[in-house]
Amino acid sequence: MDRQEFFDCQARDWDATRPRDVGPRLARVIGEAKLLPKQRVLDVGTGTGVLIPLIFEAVGPSGEITALDFSSEMLGAARGWVCKPMPEEEQGE
Repeated sequence: MDRQEFFDCQARDWDATRPRDVGPRLARVIGEAKLLPKQRVLDVGTGTGVLIPLIFEAVGPSGEITALDFSSEMLGAARGWVCKPMPEEEQGE
């Protein structure tokens, strides 16, 4: 099994393995990035998209998010996050 197959197989249950206290740590990461409204953000290795709502909150509806991951299944899971407009997505190495 290669890396892409591994993450494709894990995508559906990936977030269930996340520690419960990860929310504040993720918020701190986004805070350290000092994102501003209307900015364009490239989320490399977006995985299931756990950062997408936090990024969207920082850049607002006039900002742009591009989600990049090599796992199509992880990107599929990331589509489940609700934000308008939806982030652009790219699959790649």
